[in-house]
Amino acid sequence: MRVDLADWVALNMVRGVGPRTANLLLDRFGSPANVFGASRAALKAEGLKPETIHELHDKEILERAQAELEKLEAMNARVITLADEEYPALLKEIYDPPIVLYVRGDLEAACVCPCLAVVGSRRCSTYGVNAAQSLARDLAAHGVTIISGLARGIDAAAHRGALDAEGHTLGVIGTGLDIQYPKEHAKLAEEVAAHGAVVSEFPLGTPPLAQNFPYRNRVISGLCLGVLVIEAAENSGSLLTARLASEQNR
Repeated sequence: MRVDLADWVALNMVRGVGPRTANLLLDRFGSPANVFGASRAALKAEGLKPETIHELHDKEILERAQAELEKLEAMNARVITLADEEYPALLKEIYDPPIVLYVRGDLEAACVCPCLAVVGSRRCSTYGVNAAQSLARDLAAHGVTIISGLARGIDAAAHRGALDAEGHTLGVIGTGLDIQYPKEHAKLAEEVAAHGAVVSEFPLGTPPLAQNFPYRNRVISGLCLGVLVIEAAENSGSLLTARLASEQNR
């Protein structure tokens, strides 16, 4: 296991350091280890709050990160950092890429193919389910990796369409890798991991909090060349994903 991996995981776990701040700190100090070694004054100059600085200087955060890596290994999962060659190139281009990705499956193999997101409403019509599954099946059969959010409705139909074609599919989730949401998609998540990967930027144990899903959506669009929306309510997460894709020049 890489010596610096715990530093990356720890920085991602610090409260008050979201992806945007983490990227700014990495630009300023060069590496997670240097962030943890920076003086209180230097961190304060970057606009960090006292409680965040205190956590950065507390050795407990690195101990928690090491325990996290051990849990991931037991789950047959791993962490890919922003500095790794296998970090998806398209995702690295966005404004605030996750500094770490928790991965179960083979992300690198799935991202070799062109990637397209297929997203839509959880409360969709039968037509919507059929359209999502059929389109995803045909696209996957032609070598396109289908990306969605492993949610109910359109997301699940898109993943199942890709699986029907024995193609690649990626599920980007808004929880920790060890939290199954929704619970009835446990088998689907296993199949997605076996034919691509399940991906999260959130530490283990992170519950399905509403504020996590816009972050999840930017990763979905960031991994893709484009986003296909099938049945989405006004002001929905699906339309947010489409807007994010437009902002990311996808």
